Amino acid sequence: MKPKALVIAIITLAALLLAACSPAGTSGAPGSASTGTSASTGASVATSGSAGADASVSATQSLPTGETDEDYDFFVENFEAICADIPAYYDSYDDFYGLLLEMQGRGDIPYQDKLVAEGEVTDTFTLEIDGKAFTNAEAAELTVYTASYVLYTKVEGHDAVWVGYRFTEVCEQLGIEMPQSVKLTADDGFVQTFDAKNIDDNTMIAITRDGSAADGPYFAPCTMLVNANYTKYLVGIEVA
Repeated sequence: MKPKALVIAIITLAALLLAACSPAGTSGAPGSASTGTSASTGASVATSGSAGADASVSATQSLPTGETDEDYDFFVENFEAICADIPAYYDSYDDFYGLLLEMQGRGDIPYQDKLVAEGEVTDTFTLEIDGKAFTNAEAAELTVYTASYVLYTKVEGHDAVWVGYRFTEVCEQLGIEMPQSVKLTADDGFVQTFDAKNIDDNTMIAITRDGSAADGPYFAPCTMLVNANYTKYLVGIEVA
């Protein structure tokens, strides 16, 4: 082989070897998008090839699930928007619930009065609270409230319109001090207990749910504090 041809062959071989050893996916025209992985969540993110451009979350990314402080900060900063449309932010309700529990544990859940002084109670009801009767007669002087709200439990959120009375005002009306816990009893014998830390001024003795009293009255914790569930067919409340 002639020297000139040999040199050309060597140069060609070197170019082929260099191309084969180059990392895939790093070439492309300026400004083209490439796909990488977020270090904090492991989710795919789309990054701009332009220098200085901000990374943007892809449409398929699962948003923060509480694994890092950054995830928690995102949840707190966007709390109201997330609560309004959980599926838009989290693929799993468990992710939302876990962050809500953490937020409650840190004492970061903001209190907002969710009860609106409107509505009326026309259905007849009878309850016993700490040995005292609570009926339409005892409730006659109380303000009726309406809460269009989602009750968050471990399993899911219950979205409904509740109409009835503020529990703290019912206790005051009956001369009962704010309890440390309440034991709820339904007419079928079902029993459920709430700690005082899970009760606030948004907790209701609701008479109707979505306009119906068919399975009421209800102990309805219309609060962002995490609770086991609401109680229907309520007949008695013991306080401690």
